[in-house]
Amino acid sequence: MTTQELNELILKAEAGDVQALYLLTETYSQDGPHKDYANAIKWFHVLIQMENDPKSSVYPNARYNKTLCEKVLKEIDNALSQTEVYSILDSFRSSNHYIAKSLFEKNILIISAEAKKHADAIRTIERERLEREREELEKQELERREKEKQRLEQERLERKRISDERIAQARMERERREQEQLEVEKRSQIEKDYLNPPSPFAQISGHFDIPQGTKRIGRSAFSHCDKITSISIPDSVTSIGIGAFLDCSGLESIVIPDTVTEIRNGAFSGCSNLTSVIIPKNVETIETNTFAGCSSLKSVKISNGIRYIQHGAFYGCSSLTTIIIPNSVVHINYEVFCKCNNLKMILLPNSVKSIGARTFAGCRSLEEIVVPQGATNYFKSLLKACFIFPEPSYRIIETKRTLGDANQDLEWVQKELERREKERQKKEKLAQEEQEKKRIRREQWGKELEGLKKIHEEKRKKIKQDKERRNAANNKPSDNDEA
Repeated sequence: MTTQELNELILKAEAGDVQALYLLTETYSQDGPHKDYANAIKWFHVLIQMENDPKSSVYPNARYNKTLCEKVLKEIDNALSQTEVYSILDSFRSSNHYIAKSLFEKNILIISAEAKKHADAIRTIERERLEREREELEKQELERREKEKQRLEQERLERKRISDERIAQARMERERREQEQLEVEKRSQIEKDYLNPPSPFAQISGHFDIPQGTKRIGRSAFSHCDKITSISIPDSVTSIGIGAFLDCSGLESIVIPDTVTEIRNGAFSGCSNLTSVIIPKNVETIETNTFAGCSSLKSVKISNGIRYIQHGAFYGCSSLTTIIIPNSVVHINYEVFCKCNNLKMILLPNSVKSIGARTFAGCRSLEEIVVPQGATNYFKSLLKACFIFPEPSYRIIETKRTLGDANQDLEWVQKELERREKERQKKEKLAQEEQEKKRIRREQWGKELEGLKKIHEEKRKKIKQDKERRNAANNKPSDNDEA
Protein backbone atom coordinates (compact mmCIF):
# COMPACT_ATOMS: atom_id res chain seq x y z
CA MET A 1 0.00 0.00 0.00
CA THR A 2 1.34 3.40 -0.95
CA THR A 3 1.48 6.39 1.31
CA GLN A 4 -1.26 8.15 -0.66
CA GLU A 5 -3.59 5.15 -0.30
CA LEU A 6 -2.80 5.04 3.42
CA ASN A 7 -3.69 8.73 3.81
CA GLU A 8 -7.01 8.19 1.96
CA LEU A 9 -7.73 5.23 4.23
CA ILE A 10 -7.04 7.39 7.33
CA LEU A 11 -9.47 10.04 6.04
CA LYS A 12 -12.18 7.38 5.58
CA ALA A 13 -11.51 5.98 9.04
CA GLU A 14 -11.79 9.44 10.58
CA ALA A 15 -15.11 9.83 8.71
CA GLY A 16 -16.44 6.69 10.50
CA ASP A 17 -15.86 3.98 7.88
CA VAL A 18 -15.64 0.72 9.85
CA GLN A 19 -14.05 -1.17 6.93
CA ALA A 20 -11.32 1.51 6.78
CA LEU A 21 -10.75 1.04 10.50
CA TYR A 22 -10.28 -2.74 10.01
CA LEU A 23 -7.85 -2.14 7.16
CA LEU A 24 -5.88 0.49 9.09
CA THR A 25 -5.56 -1.83 12.08
CA GLU A 26 -4.33 -4.67 9.87
CA THR A 27 -1.99 -2.39 7.89
CA TYR A 28 -0.28 -0.96 10.98
CA SER A 29 0.01 -4.41 12.61
CA GLN A 30 1.43 -6.25 9.54
CA ASP A 31 5.08 -6.42 8.59
CA GLY A 32 5.84 -3.81 6.02
CA PRO A 33 6.86 -0.20 5.51
CA HIS A 34 3.83 1.05 7.47
CA LYS A 35 4.17 -1.20 10.49
CA ASP A 36 3.40 0.88 13.60
CA TYR A 37 1.94 -0.84 16.67
CA ALA A 38 1.15 2.50 18.36
CA ASN A 39 -1.17 3.51 15.51
CA ALA A 40 -2.56 -0.04 15.39
CA ILE A 41 -3.60 0.23 19.03
CA LYS A 42 -5.03 3.71 18.43
CA TRP A 43 -7.28 2.64 15.55
CA PHE A 44 -8.16 -0.57 17.40
CA HIS A 45 -9.69 1.55 20.20
CA VAL A 46 -11.63 3.58 17.62
CA LEU A 47 -12.86 0.39 16.04
CA ILE A 48 -14.12 -0.88 19.41
CA GLN A 49 -16.04 2.37 19.95
CA MET A 50 -17.52 2.18 16.44
CA GLU A 51 -18.58 -1.43 16.94
CA ASN A 52 -20.33 -0.43 20.16
CA ASP A 53 -22.35 2.13 18.22
CA PRO A 54 -25.68 0.54 17.02
CA LYS A 55 -25.85 2.92 14.08
CA SER A 56 -22.57 1.78 12.60
CA SER A 57 -22.51 -0.73 9.76
CA VAL A 58 -20.57 -4.04 9.95
CA TYR A 59 -19.86 -6.85 7.60
CA PRO A 60 -22.83 -9.25 7.57
CA ASN A 61 -20.51 -12.27 7.51
CA ALA A 62 -18.15 -10.97 10.15
CA ARG A 63 -16.89 -13.53 12.57
CA TYR A 64 -14.98 -12.94 15.73
CA ASN A 65 -12.92 -14.76 18.26
CA LYS A 66 -14.45 -13.71 21.55
CA THR A 67 -11.61 -14.82 23.74
CA LEU A 68 -9.03 -13.05 21.60
CA CYS A 69 -11.01 -9.80 21.50
CA GLU A 70 -11.62 -9.85 25.24
CA LYS A 71 -7.93 -10.42 25.86
CA VAL A 72 -6.99 -7.57 23.53
CA LEU A 73 -9.39 -5.20 25.28
CA LYS A 74 -8.22 -6.25 28.74
CA GLU A 75 -4.58 -5.95 27.90
CA ILE A 76 -5.08 -2.53 26.32
CA ASP A 77 -7.23 -1.29 29.22
CA ASN A 78 -4.79 -2.66 31.76
CA ALA A 79 -1.91 -0.90 29.97
CA LEU A 80 0.36 -3.90 29.67
CA SER A 81 3.80 -3.63 28.20
CA GLN A 82 4.07 -2.68 24.54
CA THR A 83 5.62 -6.04 23.57
CA GLU A 84 2.65 -8.02 24.94
CA VAL A 85 0.14 -5.75 23.17
CA TYR A 86 2.05 -6.19 19.92
CA SER A 87 1.91 -9.98 20.25
CA ILE A 88 -1.88 -9.86 20.77
CA LEU A 89 -2.30 -7.68 17.70
CA ASP A 90 -0.22 -10.15 15.72
CA SER A 91 -2.54 -12.95 16.89
CA PHE A 92 -5.56 -10.84 15.93
CA ARG A 93 -4.06 -10.20 12.45
CA SER A 94 -3.07 -13.84 11.81
CA SER A 95 -6.48 -15.25 12.81
CA ASN A 96 -8.09 -12.83 10.34
CA HIS A 97 -11.14 -12.52 12.58
CA TYR A 98 -13.08 -9.31 12.89
CA ILE A 99 -14.82 -7.84 15.82
CA ALA A 100 -18.48 -8.20 15.26
CA LYS A 101 -21.16 -5.94 16.52
CA SER A 102 -22.72 -8.72 18.57
CA LEU A 103 -19.50 -8.87 20.63
CA PHE A 104 -20.20 -5.45 22.02
CA GLU A 105 -23.96 -6.03 22.33
CA LYS A 106 -23.51 -9.18 24.43
CA ASN A 107 -20.21 -8.66 26.22
CA ILE A 108 -19.49 -4.90 26.36
CA LEU A 109 -20.83 -4.64 29.92
CA ILE A 110 -18.81 -7.66 31.04
CA ILE A 111 -15.73 -6.36 29.34
CA SER A 112 -16.26 -2.86 30.81
CA ALA A 113 -16.86 -4.29 34.29
CA GLU A 114 -13.75 -6.42 34.07
CA ALA A 115 -11.83 -3.51 32.64
CA LYS A 116 -13.04 -1.35 35.51
CA LYS A 117 -12.13 -4.06 37.97
CA HIS A 118 -8.71 -4.36 36.45
CA ALA A 119 -8.35 -0.57 36.35
CA ASP A 120 -9.30 -0.30 40.04
CA ALA A 121 -6.84 -3.05 40.83
CA ILE A 122 -4.21 -1.27 38.79
CA ARG A 123 -4.94 1.99 40.58
CA THR A 124 -4.81 0.22 43.95
CA ILE A 125 -1.53 -1.40 43.01
CA GLU A 126 -0.26 1.93 41.75
CA ARG A 127 -1.29 3.66 44.96
CA GLU A 128 0.40 0.95 46.98
CA ARG A 129 3.44 1.23 44.78
CA LEU A 130 3.50 5.02 45.18
CA GLU A 131 2.98 4.63 48.93
CA ARG A 132 5.86 2.16 49.08
CA GLU A 133 8.00 4.50 47.02
CA ARG A 134 7.05 7.42 49.27
CA GLU A 135 7.85 5.39 52.36
CA GLU A 136 11.08 4.31 50.78
CA LEU A 137 11.92 7.90 49.92
CA GLU A 138 11.06 9.02 53.44
CA LYS A 139 13.18 6.22 54.82
CA GLN A 140 16.03 7.18 52.52
CA GLU A 141 15.58 10.84 53.50
CA LEU A 142 15.66 9.92 57.20
CA GLU A 143 18.73 7.79 56.62
CA ARG A 144 20.30 10.63 54.63
CA ARG A 145 19.51 13.14 57.38
CA GLU A 146 20.82 10.77 60.02
CA LYS A 147 24.00 10.26 58.03
CA GLU A 148 24.29 14.01 57.49
CA LYS A 149 23.75 14.56 61.22
CA GLN A 150 26.38 11.97 62.02
CA ARG A 151 28.72 13.55 59.48
CA LEU A 152 28.21 17.03 60.95
CA GLU A 153 28.72 15.65 64.45
CA GLN A 154 31.91 13.96 63.33
CA GLU A 155 33.07 17.19 61.69
CA ARG A 156 32.24 19.12 64.91
CA LEU A 157 34.14 16.59 66.98
CA GLU A 158 37.02 16.75 64.52
CA ARG A 159 37.07 20.55 64.64
CA LYS A 160 36.92 20.42 68.43
CA ARG A 161 39.77 17.91 68.47
CA ILE A 162 41.84 20.07 66.13
CA SER A 163 41.00 23.16 68.20
CA ASP A 164 41.97 21.38 71.41
CA GLU A 165 45.20 20.24 69.79
CA ARG A 166 45.96 23.76 68.64
CA ILE A 167 45.18 25.17 72.07
CA ALA A 168 47.40 22.56 73.64
CA GLN A 169 50.13 23.31 71.13
CA ALA A 170 49.76 27.05 71.76
CA ARG A 171 49.91 26.45 75.50
CA MET A 172 52.99 24.29 75.09
CA GLU A 173 54.52 26.89 72.77
CA ARG A 174 53.76 29.65 75.28
CA GLU A 175 55.25 27.62 78.09
CA ARG A 176 58.28 26.89 75.93
CA ARG A 177 58.71 30.57 75.11
CA GLU A 178 58.30 31.53 78.75
CA GLN A 179 60.90 28.96 79.66
CA GLU A 180 63.19 30.28 76.94
CA GLN A 181 62.54 33.83 78.15
CA LEU A 182 63.44 32.80 81.68
CA GLU A 183 66.59 31.14 80.42
CA VAL A 184 67.45 34.22 78.34
CA GLU A 185 66.87 36.48 81.33
CA LYS A 186 68.93 34.17 83.47
CA ARG A 187 71.75 34.15 80.91
CA SER A 188 71.37 37.91 80.52
CA GLN A 189 71.66 38.38 84.25
CA ILE A 190 74.69 36.12 84.32
CA GLU A 191 76.26 38.05 81.42
CA LYS A 192 75.35 41.32 83.07
CA ASP A 193 76.92 40.22 86.32
CA TYR A 194 79.93 39.06 84.36
CA LEU A 195 80.21 42.10 82.09
CA ASN A 196 79.14 44.61 84.73
CA PRO A 197 80.41 43.23 87.99
CA PRO A 198 79.67 45.18 91.15
CA SER A 199 81.99 48.13 91.39
CA PRO A 200 84.57 48.08 94.23
CA PHE A 201 83.77 51.79 94.70
CA ALA A 202 80.06 51.21 95.32
CA GLN A 203 80.26 52.32 98.96
CA ILE A 204 82.14 55.57 98.23
CA SER A 205 80.07 58.73 98.69
CA GLY A 206 80.70 62.42 97.92
CA HIS A 207 83.80 63.40 95.96
CA PHE A 208 86.32 60.87 94.64
CA ASP A 209 89.79 61.50 93.17
CA ILE A 210 91.09 58.93 90.72
CA PRO A 211 94.77 58.35 91.54
CA GLN A 212 97.38 60.08 89.42
CA GLY A 213 99.06 57.73 86.97
CA THR A 214 95.88 55.89 86.05
CA LYS A 215 95.87 55.44 82.26
CA ARG A 216 92.56 53.77 81.68
CA ILE A 217 89.22 53.68 83.48
CA GLY A 218 88.03 50.13 82.87
CA ARG A 219 84.69 48.68 81.96
CA SER A 220 81.96 49.39 84.55
CA ALA A 221 84.61 50.68 86.97
CA PHE A 222 82.17 53.05 88.73
CA SER A 223 78.86 51.64 87.44
CA HIS A 224 75.90 52.02 89.83
CA CYS A 225 77.93 54.08 92.30
CA ASP A 226 74.94 56.27 93.05
CA LYS A 227 76.50 57.87 96.15
CA ILE A 228 79.38 59.57 94.32
CA THR A 229 78.57 63.23 93.54
CA SER A 230 81.76 64.33 91.75
CA ILE A 231 84.87 62.69 90.29
CA SER A 232 88.25 64.17 89.44
CA ILE A 233 89.99 62.47 86.50
CA PRO A 234 93.78 62.97 86.31
CA ASP A 235 95.68 63.99 83.16
CA SER A 236 97.21 60.54 82.88
CA VAL A 237 93.90 58.96 81.81
CA THR A 238 93.56 58.40 78.03
CA SER A 239 90.56 56.06 77.83
CA ILE A 240 87.19 55.71 79.57
CA GLY A 241 85.75 52.20 79.13
CA ILE A 242 82.30 50.88 78.36
CA GLY A 243 79.80 51.83 81.06
CA ALA A 244 82.55 53.22 83.26
CA PHE A 245 80.10 55.56 85.06
CA LEU A 246 76.88 53.74 84.12
CA ASP A 247 73.87 54.72 86.27
CA CYS A 248 75.85 56.92 88.65
CA SER A 249 72.61 58.69 89.50
CA GLY A 250 74.23 60.87 92.18
CA LEU A 251 77.04 62.19 89.95
CA GLU A 252 76.58 65.96 89.46
CA SER A 253 79.83 67.13 87.87
CA ILE A 254 82.87 65.65 86.19
CA VAL A 255 85.86 67.18 84.42
CA ILE A 256 87.29 65.18 81.53
CA PRO A 257 90.90 66.20 80.76
CA ASP A 258 92.17 66.85 77.22
CA THR A 259 94.42 63.78 77.42
CA VAL A 260 91.38 61.51 77.02
CA THR A 261 91.17 60.25 73.43
CA GLU A 262 88.46 57.63 73.79
CA ILE A 263 85.09 57.55 75.53
CA ARG A 264 83.42 54.16 74.97
CA ASN A 265 79.75 53.16 74.69
CA GLY A 266 77.46 54.19 77.53
CA ALA A 267 80.29 55.62 79.60
CA PHE A 268 78.01 58.18 81.33
CA SER A 269 74.64 56.64 80.48
CA GLY A 270 72.02 57.05 83.20
CA CYS A 271 73.83 59.79 85.14
CA SER A 272 70.53 61.50 85.81
CA ASN A 273 71.97 64.31 88.00
CA LEU A 274 74.89 65.29 85.74
CA THR A 275 74.32 68.95 84.76
CA SER A 276 77.25 69.87 82.49
CA VAL A 277 80.09 68.24 80.60
CA ILE A 278 82.90 69.28 78.28
CA ILE A 279 83.97 66.68 75.72
CA PRO A 280 87.73 67.13 75.06
CA LYS A 281 89.07 67.92 71.61
CA ASN A 282 91.21 64.76 71.29
CA VAL A 283 88.14 62.52 71.31
CA GLU A 284 87.34 61.70 67.69
CA THR A 285 84.02 59.89 68.21
CA ILE A 286 81.23 60.28 70.74
CA GLU A 287 80.21 56.64 70.96
CA THR A 288 76.78 55.04 71.22
CA ASN A 289 74.65 56.05 74.24
CA THR A 290 77.56 57.89 75.84
CA PHE A 291 75.29 60.39 77.64
CA ALA A 292 71.93 58.66 77.11
CA GLY A 293 69.46 59.22 79.92
CA CYS A 294 71.29 62.18 81.47
CA SER A 295 68.01 63.93 82.11
CA SER A 296 69.55 66.87 84.08
CA LEU A 297 72.24 67.65 81.54
CA LYS A 298 71.80 71.34 80.60
CA SER A 299 75.13 72.25 79.05
CA VAL A 300 77.28 70.21 76.64
CA LYS A 301 80.39 71.58 74.96
CA ILE A 302 81.50 69.53 71.96
CA SER A 303 85.08 70.61 71.25
CA ASN A 304 86.60 71.07 67.80
CA GLY A 305 88.21 67.83 66.68
CA ILE A 306 85.26 65.53 67.17
CA ARG A 307 84.23 64.03 63.81
CA TYR A 308 81.50 61.49 64.54
CA ILE A 309 78.53 61.41 66.90
CA GLN A 310 77.14 57.87 67.06
CA HIS A 311 73.51 56.90 67.54
CA GLY A 312 71.76 57.69 70.80
CA ALA A 313 74.72 59.64 72.16
CA PHE A 314 72.43 62.21 73.87
CA TYR A 315 69.21 60.17 73.84
CA GLY A 316 66.70 61.41 76.43
CA CYS A 317 68.72 64.43 77.64
CA SER A 318 65.49 66.28 78.35
CA SER A 319 67.13 69.35 79.98
CA LEU A 320 69.26 70.34 76.99
CA THR A 321 68.16 73.63 75.44
CA THR A 322 71.00 74.41 73.01
CA ILE A 323 73.36 72.25 70.95
CA ILE A 324 76.40 73.65 69.16
CA ILE A 325 77.96 71.36 66.55
CA PRO A 326 81.62 72.26 65.74
CA ASN A 327 82.87 72.41 62.16
CA SER A 328 84.92 69.23 62.64
CA VAL A 329 81.81 67.02 62.82
CA VAL A 330 81.00 65.31 59.50
CA HIS A 331 78.49 62.64 60.53
CA ILE A 332 75.60 62.64 63.03
CA ASN A 333 74.10 59.16 63.39
CA TYR A 334 70.45 58.30 64.01
CA GLU A 335 68.52 59.20 67.21
CA VAL A 336 71.45 61.23 68.58
CA PHE A 337 69.21 63.91 70.16
CA CYS A 338 66.01 61.86 70.25
CA LYS A 339 63.56 62.81 73.04
CA CYS A 340 65.45 65.95 74.05
CA ASN A 341 62.10 67.50 74.93
CA ASN A 342 63.37 71.01 75.84
CA LEU A 343 65.84 71.47 73.00
CA LYS A 344 65.13 74.83 71.37
CA MET A 345 68.19 75.79 69.29
CA ILE A 346 70.70 73.86 67.17
CA LEU A 347 73.73 75.26 65.32
CA LEU A 348 74.80 73.23 62.28
CA PRO A 349 77.98 74.10 60.29
CA ASN A 350 78.64 73.28 56.64
CA SER A 351 81.00 70.46 57.63
CA VAL A 352 78.05 68.17 58.43
CA LYS A 353 77.59 65.76 55.49
CA SER A 354 74.94 63.40 56.85
CA ILE A 355 72.32 63.32 59.59
CA GLY A 356 70.71 60.01 60.54
CA ALA A 357 67.03 59.15 60.79
CA ARG A 358 65.01 60.30 63.81
CA THR A 359 67.96 62.39 65.05
CA PHE A 360 65.57 65.04 66.46
CA ALA A 361 62.55 62.79 67.01
CA GLY A 362 60.53 63.92 70.02
CA CYS A 363 62.18 67.38 70.18
CA ARG A 364 58.76 69.01 70.37
CA SER A 365 60.12 72.33 71.74
CA LEU A 366 62.56 72.91 68.87
CA GLU A 367 62.25 76.45 67.57
CA GLU A 368 65.37 77.32 65.55
CA ILE A 369 68.01 75.56 63.49
CA VAL A 370 70.79 78.04 62.73
CA VAL A 371 72.74 77.34 59.53
CA PRO A 372 75.32 79.33 57.49
CA GLN A 373 74.07 81.78 54.90
CA GLY A 374 72.79 80.11 51.71
CA ALA A 375 72.66 76.60 53.23
CA THR A 376 68.92 76.39 53.92
CA ASN A 377 68.05 74.02 51.05
CA TYR A 378 71.07 71.84 51.79
CA PHE A 379 70.04 71.30 55.40
CA LYS A 380 66.37 70.87 54.46
CA SER A 381 67.41 67.82 52.43
CA LEU A 382 69.50 66.50 55.33
CA LEU A 383 66.69 66.99 57.85
CA LYS A 384 63.97 65.18 55.88
CA ALA A 385 64.00 61.99 57.97
CA CYS A 386 65.15 63.54 61.26
CA PHE A 387 61.67 64.07 62.74
CA ILE A 388 58.62 61.96 63.42
CA PHE A 389 55.00 63.03 63.10
CA PRO A 390 53.99 65.54 64.29
CA GLU A 391 57.00 67.68 63.48
CA PRO A 392 57.79 70.65 65.76
CA SER A 393 57.12 74.12 64.38
CA TYR A 394 60.77 75.01 63.95
CA ARG A 395 62.33 77.40 61.45
CA ILE A 396 65.70 77.40 59.71
CA ILE A 397 67.58 80.68 60.24
CA GLU A 398 70.58 81.74 58.17
CA THR A 399 73.40 83.69 59.78
CA LYS A 400 76.19 85.64 58.11
CA ARG A 401 78.73 84.71 60.72
CA THR A 402 80.91 81.61 60.30
CA LEU A 403 79.71 78.63 62.34
CA GLY A 404 81.87 75.84 63.67
CA ASP A 405 84.13 77.35 66.31
CA ALA A 406 82.77 75.93 69.55
CA ASN A 407 83.99 78.74 71.80
CA GLN A 408 82.89 81.57 69.52
CA ASP A 409 79.57 79.89 68.81
CA LEU A 410 79.02 79.40 72.53
CA GLU A 411 79.71 83.10 73.19
CA TRP A 412 77.43 84.09 70.34
CA VAL A 413 74.67 81.82 71.59
CA GLN A 414 75.04 83.17 75.11
CA LYS A 415 74.90 86.77 73.83
CA GLU A 416 71.96 85.89 71.59
CA LEU A 417 70.14 84.24 74.46
CA GLU A 418 70.89 87.22 76.71
CA ARG A 419 69.64 89.58 74.01
CA ARG A 420 66.48 87.53 73.59
CA GLU A 421 66.05 87.37 77.33
CA LYS A 422 66.37 91.16 77.53
CA GLU A 423 63.87 91.54 74.68
CA ARG A 424 61.55 89.14 76.43
CA GLN A 425 61.90 91.02 79.70
CA LYS A 426 61.39 94.30 77.87
CA LYS A 427 58.26 92.97 76.23
CA GLU A 428 57.05 91.66 79.56
CA LYS A 429 57.80 95.04 81.15
CA LEU A 430 55.95 96.85 78.38
CA ALA A 431 53.07 94.42 78.76
CA GLN A 432 53.03 95.00 82.52
CA GLU A 433 53.12 98.77 82.00
CA GLU A 434 50.29 98.48 79.53
CA GLN A 435 48.34 96.38 81.98
CA GLU A 436 49.05 98.96 84.70
CA LYS A 437 47.85 101.78 82.43
CA LYS A 438 44.71 99.81 81.66
CA ARG A 439 44.18 99.22 85.38
CA ILE A 440 44.63 102.94 86.14
CA ARG A 441 42.21 103.85 83.36
CA ARG A 442 39.69 101.36 84.69
CA GLU A 443 40.05 102.88 88.18
CA GLN A 444 39.59 106.40 86.77
CA TRP A 445 36.55 105.27 84.84
CA GLY A 446 35.24 103.66 87.99
CA LYS A 447 35.71 106.86 89.98
CA GLU A 448 34.06 108.94 87.25
CA LEU A 449 31.20 106.47 87.15
CA GLU A 450 30.78 106.71 90.93
CA GLY A 451 30.70 110.51 90.71
CA LEU A 452 28.07 110.35 87.99
CA LYS A 453 26.05 107.93 90.06
CA LYS A 454 26.18 110.30 93.09
CA ILE A 455 25.10 113.28 90.97
CA HIS A 456 22.29 111.24 89.50
CA GLU A 457 21.20 110.11 92.97
CA GLU A 458 21.18 113.68 94.30
CA LYS A 459 19.09 114.85 91.34
CA ARG A 460 16.67 111.99 91.85
CA LYS A 461 16.33 112.83 95.58
CA LYS A 462 15.78 116.53 94.79
CA ILE A 463 13.09 115.70 92.25
CA LYS A 464 11.41 113.44 94.77
CA GLN A 465 11.44 116.17 97.48
CA ASP A 466 9.97 118.75 95.05
CA LYS A 467 7.24 116.33 94.13
CA GLU A 468 6.40 115.69 97.80
CA ARG A 469 6.22 119.47 98.52
CA ARG A 470 3.88 120.01 95.58
CA ASN A 471 1.66 117.20 96.72
CA ALA A 472 1.57 118.61 100.27
CA ALA A 473 0.70 122.08 98.96
CA ASN A 474 -2.14 120.68 96.87
CA ASN A 475 -3.60 118.72 99.79
CA LYS A 476 -3.48 121.69 102.35
CA PRO A 477 -7.14 123.00 103.15
CA SER A 478 -7.94 126.71 102.45
CA ASP A 479 -9.35 129.37 105.04
CA ASN A 480 -12.85 129.37 103.54
CA ASP A 481 -13.07 125.62 103.95
CA GLU A 482 -12.19 126.00 107.64
CA ALA A 483 -14.86 128.69 108.18
